[in-house]
Amino acid sequence: MLFNFTPEILDVITHYAFLLHDICVEIFLSLHALPLVIKSQHIIYYVIMIGVIYYLFHQKPRIQVIAICLCSVLILIGRIQNEDALHVLDVGQGDCIVIEYNGRVVMVDTGGKFDFNEGWEKRKDARSISEKIIIPFLYHKGITQIDDLILTHPDLDHIGEAEQLIKLKLAKRIIMNKTAASIPKYASLQTIAHQYNVPIFDESEVKIAGIDLITASEGDDINDESIVTFIRGEKVNALLTGDLSKAQEEEVLAHISSRIDVVKIGHHGSDTSTGDALLKREFKTAMISAGRNNRYGHPHEETIKRLIEYNKQIYNTQSDGRITVKLDQSEISTMRKELKDNK
Repeated sequence: MLFNFTPEILDVITHYAFLLHDICVEIFLSLHALPLVIKSQHIIYYVIMIGVIYYLFHQKPRIQVIAICLCSVLILIGRIQNEDALHVLDVGQGDCIVIEYNGRVVMVDTGGKFDFNEGWEKRKDARSISEKIIIPFLYHKGITQIDDLILTHPDLDHIGEAEQLIKLKLAKRIIMNKTAASIPKYASLQTIAHQYNVPIFDESEVKIAGIDLITASEGDDINDESIVTFIRGEKVNALLTGDLSKAQEEEVLAHISSRIDVVKIGHHGSDTSTGDALLKREFKTAMISAGRNNRYGHPHEETIKRLIEYNKQIYNTQSDGRITVKLDQSEISTMRKELKDNK
């Protein structure tokens, strides 16, 4: 009797155990992934974290509870808000600026590469700029969301990685100059944004605390429709001019009465930008984002010469790598300096 009854009980238990397993699997598969990104910390942080994880599997429940509490504290420390800063990423021939300000993350342009076909111009590294530079930097800073993705104008070296960032669900909203929205270069991007439910706003429709977005009247070139970004930091005010030409620079500057401390020089240091109206302003620091050995000769010698004549200190991603400006401390650092200090 016992032998006839026991297998039936085991069969029922096994059946419901597998049923519960299938239900749990379906529930977890339906959940969205919750990425846990902890910004780069001192090595002591990671040593403590390894020790805490070890004690999570301790036999004594009391030790496990303490380990769980310590682990939670360490995760919270890793999520502490970064200080206000502006980072000009080294994306080669293009622009990508990350702004951490007032608890928000704003990205101005994404960089991107032109699709060259000639043998000497073919890429040696098939990975995208997002994979190599942008995403590693964001995760290094503990950033998992871009609150505002500002696309200054539809040149590939400024918007080339936008679709990838949308697909990775990093961008919450996109800001562009809608007078240029009908340009074919924007068509694919707008389609992808619609598919991933990422709203697109005209720069005139949004307000970002402490950040002004300005556009000039239409010029002779798509560069002249660039969105200009002016950041009013606690101690540092920064101006990002996109690829604006000299005449449009003068028009935009008429709308900025505040002090300017730092300028991201327009059009990668081309002689079509950085006119007298800009150079006569009080800023002392000029930042240039350009690719090493680029085919355009950026930055042009004339631009460098004029910046020197006006006593501007020049930082260039070609030689300095990533450039970081702390908006609340008037401090500038570069990847080259950080690597030198760590030797």
